[in-house]
Amino acid sequence: MTAQARDGLIFDDAPWLYDRHRPGYPDTAVAALVELARLVKSSRVLEVGAGTGQLTTKLLDRGLTVTAIEPGARMAVLLRGKLSANPSASVVESRFEEATRLTGTFDAVVSSTAFHWVDPDRRYDLAARVLRDRGSLENHRRLPSARRNALLGEIRPFVTEELGDRFVDRYVTTVCVGRKRG
Repeated sequence: MTAQARDGLIFDDAPWLYDRHRPGYPDTAVAALVELARLVKSSRVLEVGAGTGQLTTKLLDRGLTVTAIEPGARMAVLLRGKLSANPSASVVESRFEEATRLTGTFDAVVSSTAFHWVDPDRRYDLAARVLRDRGSLENHRRLPSARRNALLGEIRPFVTEELGDRFVDRYVTTVCVGRKRG
């Protein structure tokens, strides 16, 4: 396991504290994410780095079907408990790079303040493999808007159209439509 991968698991040491103190995502920022990606009720979403479900629950509240990938064993247990009554939710305990149980294709791959933990040499290719044709990749994060151009430079080889980005409630949401890699 790389140092980056180990660092990403630090939150798994005390998931109940993370859950209690991690700020949620503003409804306006989540609405922007859903609108920019053109998601509708029952759209299939893959969330990378779901944590204890701060974004997951908001996506489910909008009628989306969410598969949440969480590498931390304790975080995944807590998340499964939160989502157990919702048939539109499933949790996969795995790093995105090692998630072999994913089935079908997704309308969107979303990650909120977690995509930087995924191997930078593989993250966009991995997203492209699970997206349906014209599916979207959404990177929802607290990031200085000055970093936008660098981020788009990383994403460009994997997209056919940039749907735009929006700065809402201290969050920048960037959405691109991806082409499925062969």
